Amino acid sequence: MSAAFIQTLVLVPICLVILPNLMRQYDRNVILTAQLFTLFIPLNLLSQYHSSIFQGKLKIRIWNTGRLILVGSYLVELILLFFSGRFTVLNCTVALLNSILLLVVYQVSVLQRNNWTIWSFRMDHLWKMLRFGLRAQIGNISSMLNLRLDQMVMSIFIAPNLLGYYVVGVTYSGGVQLVSSAVATVSFPSLSSIEGDKVQKPLVERFFRLNFWGCLTSGIMLITMAAWLIPLLFGSDYKPALQVVYILTVASMITGMNSVMNAILKGIGKPIVSSYGEMISLGVTIPLLWLLLPRLNMIGAAITSIVAYTTNFIYLFIFLNREYSFRIKDIIFPQKEDINIASVIINKTLGIGNGR
Repeated sequence: MSAAFIQTLVLVPICLVILPNLMRQYDRNVILTAQLFTLFIPLNLLSQYHSSIFQGKLKIRIWNTGRLILVGSYLVELILLFFSGRFTVLNCTVALLNSILLLVVYQVSVLQRNNWTIWSFRMDHLWKMLRFGLRAQIGNISSMLNLRLDQMVMSIFIAPNLLGYYVVGVTYSGGVQLVSSAVATVSFPSLSSIEGDKVQKPLVERFFRLNFWGCLTSGIMLITMAAWLIPLLFGSDYKPALQVVYILTVASMITGMNSVMNAILKGIGKPIVSSYGEMISLGVTIPLLWLLLPRLNMIGAAITSIVAYTTNFIYLFIFLNREYSFRIKDIIFPQKEDINIASVIINKTLGIGNGR
């Protein structure tokens, strides 16, 4: 947990200093709310580190219970704020911070009860973890920038209402990630526990197939229902968000495929390849935002996302294809055994079976 403490000491002061300069066009109360939200940094870091311990021990039920606590408590607080007439940005921010704090308290209680908070360590294990983590972290940082850079830049250069429409589009299209997240959760530990290309290849192909059809199906459903769901979920004032929803949903389908390929690469011990892909994608994002955002506003940002994610997809797929020499039918056409692995993914995601 010392890593979370060090990161907090570095990141929070930087955010407190930078935010007022980045948000000069906003009201002072908005800036103060953004500065308050920097408390998210230490709370989120702690919750993520704790969640990683549960995943590493394959305690998926505990892991999912924490996720339900976070989402459930936040939803309850939002409902209470809405019906009490106190539904403001500041109160919603506080509600989210409360929910993460509740999650951290739950996680700490589980760790203490099971005596999983062991502070001793071995330098050889620590060095291996750092080598793997640093190679993967390069990609994580690039991925975060790829996902958020458009919104960061838009907050400076375009009108707040357009940014609001874009954020709605990002939130809605993120529904595709539910599928890829479930597949990635299982594919990483499944592949890391076995060795040998001949053994890994059928699993890699199966995870690719499942994710492809899951992303395709969920993406088509979201696109088809967008004209009805956007006004229902966000209000009729956000109908203009439909302009970017369709583009961003396709982009989300592509990045969903990328996330599972990243998990596969980490599972076979090649996290640096995943990082290279994210850096290449970021290299596409930056100039395209500079070129398209001033001319096309939020549409330009959405087009940038889809081009950058596609570039990453092509790079990752070419590498995996060199490793395993895929045949199209093996990575696209569904197989009978896919039903069994799909049920395993669902069970592990929901925490069903084996007392986990």
